[in-house]
Amino acid sequence: MLFNKRHSEKEVQRIFAAYPFALRGDVKVVLKILPPQPEWWSKNNTYNHSVRMGAETLCIPYRIYSAEPENKEIEKLTSVQKTILATLYTRHANGFIREKWLAEIPADAAWQAPFVALLIGEYVAEIAESIYFTPQFNKEFFDKFVLDNNELCSLITARIISYWDRFYSGATTTFVDDPITGAPGYLKIKRPPILPLFDYSGYRAAKKCGIWSRRKPRKRRSGKAGFNFGEFIDELNELGIAASTVQVTTRQESAFRDARIHAVVPYLTIQIETQREYLQLGIDEREGNWGSVYPKTNEIRALWKSFVERSRLSLAELYDDEMFIFFRSIPELVVLKLVYENQEAVRQIIAHTVSVQAKYVFACSHPGFNIVFATKRDYLLASEQFESILQKTRKSIMTQVSVSLHDEATALISLKFFHCEMPDLNLSMLARQD
Repeated sequence: MLFNKRHSEKEVQRIFAAYPFALRGDVKVVLKILPPQPEWWSKNNTYNHSVRMGAETLCIPYRIYSAEPENKEIEKLTSVQKTILATLYTRHANGFIREKWLAEIPADAAWQAPFVALLIGEYVAEIAESIYFTPQFNKEFFDKFVLDNNELCSLITARIISYWDRFYSGATTTFVDDPITGAPGYLKIKRPPILPLFDYSGYRAAKKCGIWSRRKPRKRRSGKAGFNFGEFIDELNELGIAASTVQVTTRQESAFRDARIHAVVPYLTIQIETQREYLQLGIDEREGNWGSVYPKTNEIRALWKSFVERSRLSLAELYDDEMFIFFRSIPELVVLKLVYENQEAVRQIIAHTVSVQAKYVFACSHPGFNIVFATKRDYLLASEQFESILQKTRKSIMTQVSVSLHDEATALISLKFFHCEMPDLNLSMLARQD
């Protein structure tokens, strides 16, 4: 079954699976105006959320990538069909599109609840805030969803805590050796939170909607005792890589897809002690090792595979022939954390330095800030002070960094300036924090 030759059979079935069978006829109508997904999307069935809805089990896609339909096509839909379209676009890869279509959900049927609930557990605080302040998104609307999906509610709760801990808890990561085994690792030192958990929009939305769960998600078993990164780090050092610590993300936890094999793959992040040692690796600072261009990538994969097998861990979860190998320097990680914490401070620096306001200040992982002015005129008025804004930003952030890291960390902070009249300006990409 193809709809105007827009969609493959697999794509159609994947959209059907996200909705109750009773809505099948309306979903077919929506598919007729829905622009097609990328070819790899229908081949990759990993990105799903399994949701119980009465006697049915729905599979809601983690993300979709279609362009939005034309308004003249949308106007021909019934109210139910428009709601189906709106819920589908709450799974879009663009956060601005997710937020836009969230506002179109009337919250008048139980099948809509999972699409809203999943947004609460994501990292975009503004969307959770929107849900919190929308009256129709209340406990009554989510009652059936919560009753049928305790495990998923626990997962959403865990994600909320994880994102709060990452961006707002005030935790500082310090790299130390394990006091018992001596294995390299890291220790989180708690400071007063930047934002208390009970003030975090994800928590407030989850509590209001009745989704917040005190039930702990089931722990995944990762293997038997004896797992020690120290041995693997020693092997990396022998390979000429000054690794300080290593973090692995399993296939199940990973959000990275290898376009060549159309599958989600695990990845390894190797943290280098100093910026100088990182630069000696010869890795492009902008592109990183996304294309596995670092000459020793395959040797690292082989060492990792051997280590996983020796440690009697899950090879399927922790290894892939095409797995990504990333490198980050510890000074960069320290600066990156402070960048995410200082968005408002940079906005204030701009306000006190130039006569025009920045419309957006986005923290990003280069690490630094993407600063967007509303008009080209504002951009030009501020341009004479770009260097001054950069120096003041660096000075402000460096007051929060230990003296030993000053020289390496200062140069890492960069600012990029834009204005909204630039052709092909992509705010979604500028706002990304990954």
